[in-house]
Amino acid sequence: MIDGEPPAEANVSLQGRGEGLSVTCGQFLAEPDGSFRAQGLPPGRYRASLIVPISDSARWFSYHSAEEIDLSSGAQADHLFRFEHRAFKIRFLELDGKTPLGLLPCQSSCDLIWTDLMTDAEGWLVIEPVPPVPFDIPIRGHRFGPFMPPTLERVAIQEVAVPPKSDLKDGR
Repeated sequence: MIDGEPPAEANVSLQGRGEGLSVTCGQFLAEPDGSFRAQGLPPGRYRASLIVPISDSARWFSYHSAEEIDLSSGAQADHLFRFEHRAFKIRFLELDGKTPLGLLPCQSSCDLIWTDLMTDAEGWLVIEPVPPVPFDIPIRGHRFGPFMPPTLERVAIQEVAVPPKSDLKDGR
């Protein structure tokens, strides 16, 4: 469920860990009511990811549950994973704090997954949906973050002044 409603179309993947276990289990097709069935999973703690297509696009959003479910050997479990659509808007500015860094290529980093991004003409970068864990954004050889996922608000907004690359000692 995203914001209390089942998505029109979605796939689910499960990430598990336990004794000597760190595994991502397939893509399970979600039914219209949002339910899915995963069989033959090894015992462990699992977190779900919901992969939903963006309308009028070939891209997909990936929502990650913050909650986990414990599965013991041979057990069957019913669990309602809840996902909320949240966005993080970050405006990148020159050091003067006024001039936007428009059309600037950058990346976001979350759990060793890198996503290529670009600010808009006004320097805004929108991350949505927001990952459930802190994430970084390297720009001009400097790493900004960690940005924390918003907890109460649906959209978190922040402005960041970015030094020129030549002023940095610790760059990427």
